[in-house]
Amino acid sequence: MKDDESIITDVMTTLGNIGRVEKNITKAPVKVARILHRIVYNQEGDRRNRKRLRQFEGFTFDADSDEYKNKVSSLRRDFDEKDLAATCSLLCLDYSGEKGELANRIIEGLRDLAIIEEAAGKEEDEDEAEEDDEEESEREEIQEKQNVIRTNTTESAGYRFSFGFRDIENAVRQFDGEKSLPVRKWIEEFEDTATLLKWDEMQKLVFGKKSLTGLAKLYIQSETGITTWRKLKKALIEEFDVKITDADLHRQLTRRRRMKEESIQQYFLIMKEIASKGNIKDDSLMEYVIDGVDDESVNKSILYGAETIKEFKIKLCHFERMKEKTTAKVTRDKDLKKSNKDSTTRTEQFQDRNKTNHCYNCGDTDHKSA
Repeated sequence: MKDDESIITDVMTTLGNIGRVEKNITKAPVKVARILHRIVYNQEGDRRNRKRLRQFEGFTFDADSDEYKNKVSSLRRDFDEKDLAATCSLLCLDYSGEKGELANRIIEGLRDLAIIEEAAGKEEDEDEAEEDDEEESEREEIQEKQNVIRTNTTESAGYRFSFGFRDIENAVRQFDGEKSLPVRKWIEEFEDTATLLKWDEMQKLVFGKKSLTGLAKLYIQSETGITTWRKLKKALIEEFDVKITDADLHRQLTRRRRMKEESIQQYFLIMKEIASKGNIKDDSLMEYVIDGVDDESVNKSILYGAETIKEFKIKLCHFERMKEKTTAKVTRDKDLKKSNKDSTTRTEQFQDRNKTNHCYNCGDTDHKSA
């Protein structure tokens, strides 16, 4: 039996009262927020998901109850390891381990929010210590890496390759702060390139600043104290992270049609880029792509039935080859029809000439042959 003080503490503790978790709920991608909402409330919910998650006070069942076991089983059945790891990260819990461990860790934390509160506190302490270490080592890094701005060296199979920013600037999209390229998408692409070329934190900071243009460049120039890639990334997200709703993306996908000069592959990749800005399911994306193709329904029927994006891309290739063959056949039929028409015209002209009185010797129409 819990004493009165414990009961009051339990009632007052919610996910929203845990500072670190509250921030994570606010900034979490829509997909991750929906996953946690499904775990807590057994439904995907709506736009008020984040508010309800902040108000969650914890599960009331015991650790040895059937409800606890069923909840863990449902997590293992309904979500993959990546989803559960993302949920652990949101709740400040350790996200290492196998699927079963992650499921148990999540349910135990949501049953006893004190576990999450303690983990969040440790994470904040670690971040503060890390920031102190970064500031302390900044001067040493600058001194040791004076030449890092000019080149980056990657070793492979005994060879050494040097990369300057001019060598790789076309591989990194520039970010101007406009809505056409979401800041989180740009950061993801930039860090993929950084991983590939084995950039360290100083190189990421320098190359990151060099990749900014327009409003984004102006904003960073106006700020002070941005001396690490982590601080640069945080500043850009805080200033330019625009929450795009799924409804906005659905409207964009509905309006986007395949243009005459676009290949089917170009059109699909553009639609996929739009969908990647939010939580658009693959089957919805495929339907929008099909709807945007201006053709007869009977011709587009070949595009239906794909269960994965990989299968759908194969169907798109088949569709484009079919259209090429159809276009070629129509062109041949037109040429043949024109050729037949010209032949008929010549025959009619010859027949008309034969009907006219003329000399069979010289062809003159003034007299007939003797």
